[in-house]
Amino acid sequence: MVVVIAILMAVVAMTITAWPIIQGRRERRAEGQGDDITLDELLARRESLLTAIKDLEFDRAVGKIEEEDFQALNAQLRTEAIEVLKQIDQRMGVSPSKAVPRRRRRKAARRRERPPIDRELEAQVEAEIAALRRRPATEAQRLCSQCGATLDPDDRFCGQCGAPVAVS
Repeated sequence: MVVVIAILMAVVAMTITAWPIIQGRRERRAEGQGDDITLDELLARRESLLTAIKDLEFDRAVGKIEEEDFQALNAQLRTEAIEVLKQIDQRMGVSPSKAVPRRRRRKAARRRERPPIDRELEAQVEAEIAALRRRPATEAQRLCSQCGATLDPDDRFCGQCGAPVAVS
């Protein structure tokens, strides 16, 4: 009898302790049932719409779908995708005016990061390349017979693999 009362008291204590947690979950579920879609859900929806658009284009390319059906479905999917992208931009705090030229800003930033071309240095490099091309065959570089590494004229062993070099 004492054991039954102890178990009953433990169940009541656990229920009283867990009640606020259970209520909190119910309230959060009720709040989430409205138009409040999370960013993760929007991103997942965007991916599914983009995949559907690609699949639709593939189906048209292989002849599985008629052109007028393709046009109607394509317009519907793209409209939905645009709405989802707008909602994602709103969630991320990006205004529509800033969202459009993002790619152009990145390209412009990359152009600014490149160092200017030094015309004099470029001319020197081109002159060295031309001189190497005109070099006579007698000055041709020797190569290691084991690994193919370039050898200096006075090398007796390969600097890469250590193989002895045949004296010519």
